[in-house]
Parts: sequence; C-alpha cells; structure tokens
Amino acid sequence: MASFLKDAFFDMYMFVVFFLIANIVCAIIMVAASFMIRHEENALAGSILILIISSIGMVLSIGLWIGPILGIISGMLGLKEHHQLMKSHHKMIHEHHHVIGLFHNLMKEHYALMDAHRKLMRKRSR
Repeated sequence: MASFLKDAFFDMYMFVVFFLIANIVCAIIMVAASFMIRHEENALAGSILILIISSIGMVLSIGLWIGPILGIISGMLGLKEHHQLMKSHHKMIHEHHHVIGLFHNLMKEHYALMDAHRKLMRKRSR
C-alpha cells in the first residue's frame, strides 16, 4: 500500500511540476510577445504568439480561463492594430508614388520649357 501511495504521489508531483513549468514558459513567452507588439515591425509576430499561447492555455486551462481569454482578446486587438498600420502604410506609399509621378511630369515640363527657352535665346542671338 505504501509503494502505491508513493507512486501515486510521485505521479501527481510530476503532473504538478509539468503544469508549473508550462505556466512559467507560457508566462515568459506572453511577456516577450507583449514587448514584441510595442514595435511596428514585430507587432504581427507578437500578436500571433499571444494567440497561440492563449489557445494552448485554453487547452491546459492555465490561469483559470481568464488569462487565456484576455490573451486571445489582446492578440486579436494586436492583429487589428497591425492591420490598421498596414493600411496606413499602403496609403502613404500610394500617395508617395502619386507625388513622384507628379514630380516626374513636372520635370518633363521643366525640361521642355528649358529647351524652348534655349531655342528662343538662340533666335534672339542671331
């Protein structure tokens, strides 16, 4: 009987240790992902990491369900913020290309006017 209790206690102890290690690893990854979200270039990766770790937390019921639920909400908000940043970047790039196109046309007009001016100056000098 004593060996059975000892084995059952050891199994439960290993189970608790596994969950403790899983909690610590998930917490470290969540903190790292939250720092990643602060930077534009890593916002997408951080949001996806938070969503993945939160879904793992839902399966393992880490944090009594409130932590994973809040993690999923924050991951979705991070993805939304990344989407809005990408839309604003695309809009800025489009405006930039438009300005460059206008500049190119202005430069063509400028060179045409300069050529006309040179021709006029040559006629006057004769």
